[in-house]
Amino acid sequence: MYLIESYGNRKRYVQDILTRYVDTGEFDILDYYKSINKIAALDEEKSLGINVFDLLTTKSVSADSFVSMVEEAKGNFHKYKMKCDIDSLNDYFCDITEPEIFETIEYIPYLKDQGYSFEKLDNHLKELINTNKGDLEKTAILFKRLKEVIGSKPIEDNPLNDPDIYTLFTNSDANESFYYDLVAMRIAKFSAFRASYKPPFENVLEKNDPEVINSVANVIEYYTTYGELLLNVETMGDYPLYLGIIRTLMEKPVGTRTLDLASILEKFDLIIEKGEVSSSVFIEDLNKWKEYIGQYVTNENIHTIIPSISFFTSALEVENELTRYCIDTAKEYLDSIDFEQWKEHLEDTSTYEVQLSLLFPDYELTPALVDAVKYTLERIAKQELIIENWEDWDNILSRTNTDNKQTVFRNIRDLFCTSVDINTNTF
Repeated sequence: MYLIESYGNRKRYVQDILTRYVDTGEFDILDYYKSINKIAALDEEKSLGINVFDLLTTKSVSADSFVSMVEEAKGNFHKYKMKCDIDSLNDYFCDITEPEIFETIEYIPYLKDQGYSFEKLDNHLKELINTNKGDLEKTAILFKRLKEVIGSKPIEDNPLNDPDIYTLFTNSDANESFYYDLVAMRIAKFSAFRASYKPPFENVLEKNDPEVINSVANVIEYYTTYGELLLNVETMGDYPLYLGIIRTLMEKPVGTRTLDLASILEKFDLIIEKGEVSSSVFIEDLNKWKEYIGQYVTNENIHTIIPSISFFTSALEVENELTRYCIDTAKEYLDSIDFEQWKEHLEDTSTYEVQLSLLFPDYELTPALVDAVKYTLERIAKQELIIENWEDWDNILSRTNTDNKQTVFRNIRDLFCTSVDINTNTF
């Protein structure tokens, strides 16, 4: 270290030393790692301006050497520019067959952060879980590592089936973190979970304890998606724990949450009712997926994707990018309806299209709609159509401009004057 301080071109001197060290046949990765740390500490203490990490060159090393360095460096391992072939690294981990050893391997998230993938290890861990699922402690260790390997997506092909989840749960308690994983696994089966294994879970599902809710909410997305939780609220919404999990996730940033926006919008009323959530809060949450709304909702399909008038009622009160897009698209849909279609819709003013046109205060009736209104009123005057909801018709006529109203009522007056069947009710 003294030579580094006294050398004229310190950077060149350090770089030469490190390059020769890396190229030596007896390269010791931990000694190299510690030497770099000493140089970095000296540089910081003496303000030598070396910036040792900028001088390092990339070197490929064996899996066992690489792992030994990662164990020491943890999240900073990439700064030392050591790398390992992904297949070799997977093979290294797949040679481990004892679950207890995996308990000490706590650096997989650091590797994932730097782009290392572990498809082979994913399958290996599932095989070990299947082999050791009779042992609660070993299974808990393996699932902890499996969750790190898969990252943010739900586990595919969970090796635990209903009786396995039941048996492990009945042998666990709330003081163990894996207890909440097992609750999450049961929830993720929704109504498909076999009835004979349900009773032990009933007590925890009835809980409305924030601590329990948060504990399950923190792991539930390893076993299902936010979208599936929302869509299954019809069958699971009687459980306070389930509703608490939905509300907890709803308040969080998108993060790992995934959903099929079209399916969720289609079930909007059901989710609000059974989920016992505020429509405005739910719409604000859905706005977190605003960049995808145009992929799902167009003026051609909005009436099937968002069949809920109450959605638009709430959308008028919650101004955000998603609601603005949906309202504008709904108006475009109304503008696209032709005379013949409006004639059919106006026979019953409770139809989606009529109610939607009345909902938007600034919506201007199209010529096709105005002509259909005239046609329908004339049918009413001729007693060809019986109207029960005159309140809707009052609203429709209030949207019609003066000239159109005058034309409509002149035509109706003429019909009355020429009709031989005119009576008080018709008038």
